[in-house]
Amino acid sequence: MLSTFGYIIMVITLSVMSIMATTDVTLKQLEIDSFDFDRAKFFKNLPKILVIIYAFIFFIMLGGLYVGHIVFMCHFKKTTNESLKRSEKYGYAFD
Repeated sequence: MLSTFGYIIMVITLSVMSIMATTDVTLKQLEIDSFDFDRAKFFKNLPKILVIIYAFIFFIMLGGLYVGHIVFMCHFKKTTNESLKRSEKYGYAFD
């Protein structure tokens, strides 16, 4: 999961850097209120924007799975090792 999180963060970072490089936008210009909107640049960068949205959705889903697993294991008071063994000797059966 850690490598998947890293990959998603890398995809988002590189996509944002690529958009900033093709539009010649610096971080200082992003702070200015009078930012010019250019349709041609927007549609040129639309695939990159869609990749960012797609990667962010997977980031949220993967984070939800991780948190859900932690909550599930805490609810049944089991460690991951006990869960993977599915051993009844611990007395924790999933009902």
